Order: sequence, then structure tokens, then C-alpha cells
Amino acid sequence: MSDRFFKGSCLFIDSETYGDWRIDGKEYILYNHDIFHLLTATEDVSHDEIAWKGMHFPRNLNTIDCACCGGVIYEQCDISYPGIICKDAPNPYNKKYRMIDGKHRLSKMKSMNITKSPYYVIDYAIIKPLLKQLQRH
Repeated sequence: MSDRFFKGSCLFIDSETYGDWRIDGKEYILYNHDIFHLLTATEDVSHDEIAWKGMHFPRNLNTIDCACCGGVIYEQCDISYPGIICKDAPNPYNKKYRMIDGKHRLSKMKSMNITKSPYYVIDYAIIKPLLKQLQRH
């Protein structure tokens, strides 16, 4: 895993760009370093079962013109690293899984017509106590 992963986090917020990803109306942050010890085994998951920020955007806004990075992370991401998803976590698309880490890799695989790939899967019940509530004004 890269240094970028350990410094990373997943926001559970209401965003003008990505929509409402809050849980029970509250905003949270999940730090990647808090879940690293849970990443022990992967399983193959269909991409159609995963909710991810930006999935409703036109393709170019998830790839070369990515809304969050202008395409830089999309171009540099390595799809050989499994993403991290949370099973049964609330999400605005009512999908079985919610993306925690790997939206650029997923977007790149979709552009390559890859429909299934390995993911670290963590149950929401395990992640929920690790969420830190945000206090934004």
C-alpha cells in the first residue's frame, strides 16, 4: 500500500459535487489507517453492486476530466491494487456495497470493460464504530 493510502480517508458527507453520502443525517470521516488491520483477504465483486461517488456522472468526469483530480489520479492509479468496500453501509444508490477506497481504479476498470474485480470487503457493523463525526459549520 502506498503512503497516499495511509494518509487517505473516506468522507461520509453531503457534497455539492457528489450528493448526500451522510449516515443518518450526520457527516463522518473514516481514516484509512484505522482500517488497515482489517484488510486481510479479498473477494471478487461485481462493479454493478458498488455505490461510488460520481457513478452518476458522464464518463469523462470520472476519467480524463475527473471532477476531483482533473484526471491525474485516474491516469496514475494502479488497478492491480484491490479497492476497499463496505458491505451493507447506507448509500444513496441502495447498493449492496459502498466504496471506501478505489473509485479511480473502478472507473479505470469500467473504461476497460472490466466488470468484476477483487476487493477488500468490510462489514458496516465493523466500520461503524471507527467513524469519526465531523463538525462542520
